[in-house]
Amino acid sequence: MYPYFFLTVSAALANSDASLEEAAASMGAGKARIWATVILPMLTPALVAGSLITFMSAMSSYTAPLLFQYTDVMTQQIVIAKTNGDMRLASIISTALAIISIVFLAIIRSYEQRKVYRTQSKGGGRKRSTVTSTPVKVLLLVIAAPTTLFLVLPIVMIAVLSFTAKGGWLQSVLPNGYTLEWWAQLFSGAEFWRPVTNSLLMSVIAVGGAMILGAGAAYVMSRLQFRGKLALDIAIMLPWALPGTVVAINLITAFSSPSPFAFGQVLVGTFAILPLAYFVRFNPLIFRSTFASFSQLDPNLEDAARSLGATWWYAFRRVVLPLISRGIMAGALLAFVDGVGEFVASILIYTPAWVPLSIAINNENYQGNIGTGSVYGMIQVLLVLGVLIVTRRMEAREATATAL
Repeated sequence: MYPYFFLTVSAALANSDASLEEAAASMGAGKARIWATVILPMLTPALVAGSLITFMSAMSSYTAPLLFQYTDVMTQQIVIAKTNGDMRLASIISTALAIISIVFLAIIRSYEQRKVYRTQSKGGGRKRSTVTSTPVKVLLLVIAAPTTLFLVLPIVMIAVLSFTAKGGWLQSVLPNGYTLEWWAQLFSGAEFWRPVTNSLLMSVIAVGGAMILGAGAAYVMSRLQFRGKLALDIAIMLPWALPGTVVAINLITAFSSPSPFAFGQVLVGTFAILPLAYFVRFNPLIFRSTFASFSQLDPNLEDAARSLGATWWYAFRRVVLPLISRGIMAGALLAFVDGVGEFVASILIYTPAWVPLSIAINNENYQGNIGTGSVYGMIQVLLVLGVLIVTRRMEAREATATAL
């Protein structure tokens, strides 16, 4: 779950203005005091958002306990109760899980609202000084190298399996048989690529809708004053607190018959149900990341543009949107990655005509085709890396244009 915290906080850190740190240093503050009194308070909204999303993700995690066959967690107990036909117990556990997440949300929002730290500058206009001390560089390397290796090893394992011959890695330390057979399937025809294109299409649709709703909800929550903000926050974040199985069952119940919300159509068994499930599940990611960016930004910047004659839309598009774009992109990237690899809700509502990538990987592994499943896994990794590279280049181009 670490990417939820890392991307949210790194986007906020990149968007903060280093001149604030320089101002504190010019007044005699040491590095430790700058971190404690300038940087960390400015990062409070992002730290809160990252902590909230990470906590809720861990609470609602189903895939990891399933694969490691550990049943003493709430998400597994919900499925076990439903499998045994005890819907009352499943509902009780689901409600308890939702209550725990809601209480955590209320506590962390209370902490966030104790003090408000906002910047009145235009964002990261100045570059931070790089580390020049050799001992510090060595220390960072000693910390970063094993951590990075630990995180990369599972991906390396998938890559090795995608080149391992069937039965070629049973008792030896390293594979004793390699093959390109599994990768040759890339050129076998459109059927092999169908799960990939399905997941891409579904994720793009879901992320596009979530960016509109999530950014809009974040603007309302951060800029408008009204009663019931906590209730609205809970309503938006609740789908992320619940396991994907619960969300999927609720969608099946809601859209298994003609509904006015579906324009009188039945969505279960159609293509539309999967993007809808992804949209409901991943909208909280974009909302929370964007809300953190809004919380860092002083409303006076927008008011200043309006006082100079700019319309609301012009001020939002030319002043606000560039300053919160990193938060939106961080949330969108997380939502896209989760959409491409979503399994828990998909397993209950997918149709044979629209098999997503995660289901294709599971089916291949279940049938003993570990090589093909690993190739699909590497395609998913490459897709995520491609989106990440494009996102970073867009941010770098935007930063260059801002500096000019």
